[in-house]
Amino acid sequence: MAGEPYAPGMPLALTVLGTASPHPAPGRPSSGYLLRGGGAEVWVDAGFGTFAELQRHTDPARLTAIWISHLHADHSADLLAAVYGLAYGGLTPPAPIPLYAPRACGQRLAGFFGRPNERFLSGVFDFRPLYDGHTVRHWNLRLTARAVAHDIEAYGLRAECQGRVLAYSGTAARAGRSPNSPAVPMCSSVRPTSTGIAKANRSI
Repeated sequence: MAGEPYAPGMPLALTVLGTASPHPAPGRPSSGYLLRGGGAEVWVDAGFGTFAELQRHTDPARLTAIWISHLHADHSADLLAAVYGLAYGGLTPPAPIPLYAPRACGQRLAGFFGRPNERFLSGVFDFRPLYDGHTVRHWNLRLTARAVAHDIEAYGLRAECQGRVLAYSGTAARAGRSPNSPAVPMCSSVRPTSTGIAKANRSI
């Protein structure tokens, strides 16, 4: 795998996989991020093209979790690519990967495969529905979901690790912002690098 090495002891590291919205552009996938902290690796949003980009930085089979803000395709479509990779493409995870997403996520994926429900993916994903205030801890990384205003069920994310905080808005509607504007992680200091990695190195 390419990309900058990740040290498990680092408080928070954010790799930008893509920011294009509402559709991908040449060399620019849709919304997606790889969030690392406290020994955990979490794929945050799975827009078009982000599964391929994810593989530049980590082995998808070793993901600690996947976190999806909402089910519009520019934030979730590459879950289909992940199914093909993890279930059929030799990237089999050692255990089902927790997938935090709006409740309809499993049924939506099942529909693409012509299945009545998501049980056929039980070896790949452990579907866990989000709700306002949902909180989970993986190793030393704490993830909290907050409902945000959008035209479908949607959540923002607050990630906390070793005293550092990163907040992700998803596609929240707010004054002066188009509903299709790219989602942006919010932190007080983001340092981009030549490899496309942005690191949150101060709390907000």
